[in-house]
Amino acid sequence: MIRIDELPVEWMEKIRSKLKADETVLWYGRPSAEGLRKHYKIPAAGGVFFIVFSILWIVGASFQAGRTPASDFWFPLIGIPFLLIGIFLSLLPMQAASRVNRMMYVVTDRRLLIMGMGVFVSRLTIDGRESFSVEVSERGDGRGDVSLHVGNRKDPTRIQLIDIPDVKSVVEIMEKVFPNMKYEDPT
Repeated sequence: MIRIDELPVEWMEKIRSKLKADETVLWYGRPSAEGLRKHYKIPAAGGVFFIVFSILWIVGASFQAGRTPASDFWFPLIGIPFLLIGIFLSLLPMQAASRVNRMMYVVTDRRLLIMGMGVFVSRLTIDGRESFSVEVSERGDGRGDVSLHVGNRKDPTRIQLIDIPDVKSVVEIMEKVFPNMKYEDPT
């Protein structure tokens, strides 16, 4: 765990600006670059698929457009958005180090905040009264992932705290803050 005074000034200001008057921070942390890189491997493989698909689409549609009237000129260009999506997804693991510096998880005595900084400033808040279930996967070094399933049973929203240090103690803190949290220790 890191102390709040060790954080960059913009993070301290951001956390303090989101807290209510009598709210206190119980825990905060961020994923490691390596953990986030591993998390992005599956989307990166999907990105390779998009790249191959779009190149085949563009080449195949170009040959087809060459045989038909000029109205089919636009048909090969349909593959370009898929190519861009593929490039973006395949580059995610390489962006992990810079993304880690822009992510922060904060557990207060009332709620969970998941914050991001950068071009797309994001914030997700889960109130202490909400009901959700938790799955924890812990690795040998004590780091792990916490998956929260918020919402109804038929269509829950899955939120992840990726590669956080000392995952068991974080879940223990969350059990105190969230009385409606459903969690069974697998050990």
